[in-house]
Amino acid sequence: CLKEAIRCFVINNSIRASRGDKYTHNSMLINVTPYTVLIDDVAGLITPYLEDVRDMFANSYKMKSNDSEIISLFKKTFETHYKDIEIHFDDLLEEMHHSLQKIKVIAVHGSHGNKEAKAENSLNYEKYKDKGLSVIAVGGYILSRGLTLEGLNVSYFVRTTKTSDTITQMCRWYGYR
Repeated sequence: CLKEAIRCFVINNSIRASRGDKYTHNSMLINVTPYTVLIDDVAGLITPYLEDVRDMFANSYKMKSNDSEIISLFKKTFETHYKDIEIHFDDLLEEMHHSLQKIKVIAVHGSHGNKEAKAENSLNYEKYKDKGLSVIAVGGYILSRGLTLEGLNVSYFVRTTKTSDTITQMCRWYGYR
């Protein structure tokens, strides 16, 4: 589910930060539709969800309440996907709190002009080179066609296609040539 993928993104960022990579770029790709209007709608749904998670997590973190509903969801995600890692969940709570504050949601799509230029301008990694950009990039074709997402560590992909070249381009995300 998308909410679990977002929790994985936060946990991944936190693990990287705990290992000394606090100021590196972290990206999550969400590709569920090729339609610009729907891309904006999906990004528009993720933003308030992420804000709610931030608020709930911050309140629980400040109150030192590790048994809250949101902390329990993150712990369950951690235990499901990170059981073999040598970091204890409780040791990541501070990093998760900080990681959640950094994440931006950006709808990445082209227009009738230069699509690549518009997409790259909306994902300005250079602007965040000192702090590192943590971004959830929601897009369609522009993300399917080779736009580089720096520090990509979670992909959420639900799409069908009838053309083999699109599938080939998408497979490049995972190192296939």
